[in-house]
Amino acid sequence: MSGADHDPDPGPEPGPDAPEPGAGGSGADRQGPAWPLAAEAALPGAGDPELASHGAAFRSELRAEAAEWERVAALDALRRRSLADAARELLHRGDRVAVALAGRRWVGSVVHVGTDVACLGTAAGLVDVRLDGGAVWEVVQRARAGGGTGGGPRTFRARLAARERAGERIGLTCPGLGVDPAGTLVALARDHVVLRGSSGQSLLVPLAGVAVVWPSPTGGTGGTGATGAASEAPR
Repeated sequence: MSGADHDPDPGPEPGPDAPEPGAGGSGADRQGPAWPLAAEAALPGAGDPELASHGAAFRSELRAEAAEWERVAALDALRRRSLADAARELLHRGDRVAVALAGRRWVGSVVHVGTDVACLGTAAGLVDVRLDGGAVWEVVQRARAGGGTGGGPRTFRARLAARERAGERIGLTCPGLGVDPAGTLVALARDHVVLRGSSGQSLLVPLAGVAVVWPSPTGGTGGTGATGAASEAPR
């Protein structure tokens, strides 16, 4: 046969030290290029203590700026909140709170918040606090767990109407009247409350002057600063 019919000469057999096919060069080449590390080391100022100090100061400034933004955001949230919003937060957390007004102080947990009223559960019963009545709120103990969603009448007047239907004996804190009338709730009139005192006398109390309604088992009339069953003496 002619030379064209023969396969080309394969050449010499590979020796034992020859690289494997597709190995791509020496073992150092197979481990990947070392240029990124070399390039990083070659960056201007790499390893410079002064540059590292500037970087640390810059990161500290960023953290301080972020903290300031958080403070401003928290302050803005506080400014937008109403007293009803704050009372709802106390309700959901279940904190123990104190409400003080006109020499009286009631301690308990918020159990309901409406549009203009918050109800405080105390050892003596429910205390209805008019949110625009001027009472001062204080968190006396943070709750670790618990809280609730509440439920009940949405307005201060509606709470009084519920007490009227039950014929409850109540006390009324009226900062502008100079007295804290108490007795059985007979009627909730258009603009005033009708109570029957301990001696059977009728007491007519302007509704606009009532800031807090509290349980009064005796139904007697207390003077300003008197300590009722649902309240504590000022501390």
